[in-house]
Amino acid sequence: MAVILNGTVVSAPTLNSALRDSARITGHFSQREINALVSDLKAGSLSFTPYILSEENVSPDLGKEQRTQGIAAACVGVLLVIITMCVCYRFGGVVACIAVLFNLLIIWAVLQNLSAALTLPGIAGIILTIGMAVDANVLVFERIREEFAKHGRLPSAIQAGYRKAFSAIIDSNLTTIIAALILLNFDSGPIKGFALTLIIGIVSSMFTSLFMTRYFFAGWVQNPKNNTLSMAKLFHNTTFNFMNKAKGVIIGSTLVVVVGLFLLVSEKATIFGMDFTGGYALTLDLQEKPNTNYRVAAEKALSNQGLSPSDFQIRELSRPTQLRLQLSSALEEAGRPFYRIDEKKSPENALFTYQSYPRIVWIVGALEKANLEISPASLVTLNLNWSEMSGQLSDSMRTQALIGLGLAFIAILLYITFRFEFQYAISATIALVHDVLITLAILAIIHLFYNGMQIDLQVIAALMTIVGYSLNDTIIIFDRIREDIKIYRKLSFQEIANHALNATLNRTIMTSGTTLLVLLALVVLGGKTIFAFSVILAIGVGIGTLSSLYVAAPLLVYFHQRALNKRLGENSI
Repeated sequence: MAVILNGTVVSAPTLNSALRDSARITGHFSQREINALVSDLKAGSLSFTPYILSEENVSPDLGKEQRTQGIAAACVGVLLVIITMCVCYRFGGVVACIAVLFNLLIIWAVLQNLSAALTLPGIAGIILTIGMAVDANVLVFERIREEFAKHGRLPSAIQAGYRKAFSAIIDSNLTTIIAALILLNFDSGPIKGFALTLIIGIVSSMFTSLFMTRYFFAGWVQNPKNNTLSMAKLFHNTTFNFMNKAKGVIIGSTLVVVVGLFLLVSEKATIFGMDFTGGYALTLDLQEKPNTNYRVAAEKALSNQGLSPSDFQIRELSRPTQLRLQLSSALEEAGRPFYRIDEKKSPENALFTYQSYPRIVWIVGALEKANLEISPASLVTLNLNWSEMSGQLSDSMRTQALIGLGLAFIAILLYITFRFEFQYAISATIALVHDVLITLAILAIIHLFYNGMQIDLQVIAALMTIVGYSLNDTIIIFDRIREDIKIYRKLSFQEIANHALNATLNRTIMTSGTTLLVLLALVVLGGKTIFAFSVILAIGVGIGTLSSLYVAAPLLVYFHQRALNKRLGENSI
């Protein structure tokens, strides 16, 4: 933006947000410069009517077809969750599903009132919210089952179930909210959207799972006929020794991380998407053809020339025939179409100026092979509509995002230390880092065989979701360990940890299973636009569940034993 008075630029501020009712110019100014700028702004504040010289509308990243696929996949996923909950928890599952649907309505209503746009990171926040809402209800039901098995009295079992699940639900949700609040303060668009949606979802899910369902059950159980709450159980009195398998899992995870991070470094030129690396953009007008979806036809034309979905993006502008093609800089790598192609050369007998630009010639040829002709008027100015494109994530945004994530980890560490002990906090934090690293490593391994999988804004949103999900699972298990320490005083800490893992196994599998149902529906039915996003989320949920069982809890046992040995050594001295 430039502020011009009498043909002279008096200020050229950077726009950090859309201009609305008011704006602010910030920077390092002396008082004299401030006074001069104020005078210039006042001198130029004359009323005038703007005239629109040109207008350009840009289509959304997700086309109509992809949006329809995504919505259908999400509906199928939610339906699968409802069926699973109703089969496993019968009447209680019906109540829980109503609460989850009510939770989604609250999220939608709040986003509407805030006039917030729904983006892919926002969808990631909603998916995480659904998982945490289901998790809270499952945790309560498992506690009710345990209490009912002890006493056989449903009213007291329901009361005790909510009471014992309360601290675990509050701790797991508050740690995620703390992380989201920190991310909310960093003006990195996608991350801010994810954090906002997540905060709204967590607050509404705590209301529906802790108060709404409890209020219903409190009234329902007053009927003398309601003296039992039938539920199915996946595992009955398991005694798996998770600690014995932990060493092998940690060694295997370490090998995967080492191999994956090596590939991540070696493939950095192609593994980072356009959101990071930028690329090239070309705006063109196609000749009209009957019964043609020009955007889809152009996508097929480029795909037929060997480009993967991550190599390009196509946006529809003011008219269906007017397209903006965005091409990744990865096309300049060895073996790709732009490899060692000159940016400009002087061909003989050129009819149009664009023919001096070999990359534009390649694009025109790719479209013509699919019978897509560019209008003559567009061909004349085609070279003027070719430009280099910077990444959506600028250096400052990336730095802000990393600072935000780092502060979020520190805040989580401090909160868990306050609520539990430092041993719990450091174990949970290491497990979170493990989940992020191994997910990135698996992504790099997949990229080796399928270059359509890249690190972009979708993957960043998925990684943040994985952090929140894995943390939630770990806190639930740690809360059970803390409770069992007071009950099983004669058992060793390792035996208590194993018992807690077995006691929460039904909850762990049910929560992970229902979340994976939503994600698998998105992978299979969601379309290519959100395929990478869905795959990374599905992998991350599986890794997060595995790390809660075989990484976080064993680390806690290790740190506890280390502290115990240190105290024994000091006492012997």
